[in-house]
Amino acid sequence: MKNNFLTHVFSFSVGSILAFSPFLAFAQQSPDITSQIPEIQEQATVTVDPEIPKPNDSVSVSIEAFGIDLDRANVSWAVNGKTFTSGTGLKSLNLNAGPIGKVTKIDITVTPINGPAFTRSVTIAPADVDLIWEADSYTPPFYKGKALYSYQDNVRVVALPTLISNGSQVSRSNIIYNWKKNYTAYADKSGFGINYFDVTGNILTKPDNVAVEVSSAQDSSTKAANDVDLIPGDPQVALYEDNPLYGILFNRALQGSYNLNQAEVKVAAYPYFFGTNAKNGSTLGYAWSINNNSIDVPTNQNEVVFRQATKEKGQSDIAVQINSTDKLLEQAANAISFLIGK
Repeated sequence: MKNNFLTHVFSFSVGSILAFSPFLAFAQQSPDITSQIPEIQEQATVTVDPEIPKPNDSVSVSIEAFGIDLDRANVSWAVNGKTFTSGTGLKSLNLNAGPIGKVTKIDITVTPINGPAFTRSVTIAPADVDLIWEADSYTPPFYKGKALYSYQDNVRVVALPTLISNGSQVSRSNIIYNWKKNYTAYADKSGFGINYFDVTGNILTKPDNVAVEVSSAQDSSTKAANDVDLIPGDPQVALYEDNPLYGILFNRALQGSYNLNQAEVKVAAYPYFFGTNAKNGSTLGYAWSINNNSIDVPTNQNEVVFRQATKEKGQSDIAVQINSTDKLLEQAANAISFLIGK
């Protein structure tokens, strides 16, 4: 019985193969099915990497086609109307994007070994967009540096695009801006002429990535993209002498040790990069101490007068800590040592 069963199965398999042998013969005669199904040409796609090139980027252009044996097809590449290169199975081309405003048109002509030729085209027009961020944090008067971004602070990212269309620069007010934060699109903060994006740092200390894609309102093919990582840092506090004659000596911060030669000195504490618009705003609290003993002064007082209690030689350590009352992570401290009679 076992032998009969095996014989039956084997004879059925042979019959099946013989029944379908005309299809195999047809396939052997048609190595490229585009001659039978021309619509397959519609599946040919061109890929540009990077998708939105910047000026002078190295750009790779490649073509893929479903149902077409590109490895055996002749592929011809023309750049701005002139044949650049051609060959069998030449599926990609590398070139330089060139400067802003240069338009490069690439025509790709594919001739399969058994089917009609077809052409695909792509245009490369490099553009650029600069991103500048500005933190809404406090800096003292005459500070020439950049206000830095601290934890839980507010920061604004501004886009400055340079798009060239038809030989002329596109007005920045005539551009569509599409913004993303941490790779999530914000449609309510994107649109025509919206060239800025506001971010409020959360209690997590990880950076925020802000990206923008800009395009001309008249020509969507003229576009640029860029992104920036916003990395929050710690605020700081600096100590200065408040001189009765010259005022705050911002040109020399008090650091380390300080020889106290006069009978008294007024020390001013100034916050840097706190999310406030005033040094003694309602959201800041100052805690002063001398030799680790708290000084009883109002919490919004950023200046304290220190007097010599004796003419004996000695040292006194002065410290201050600033805390934000509404932002847990915004705090900073500093300390100096007064050397008396030395």
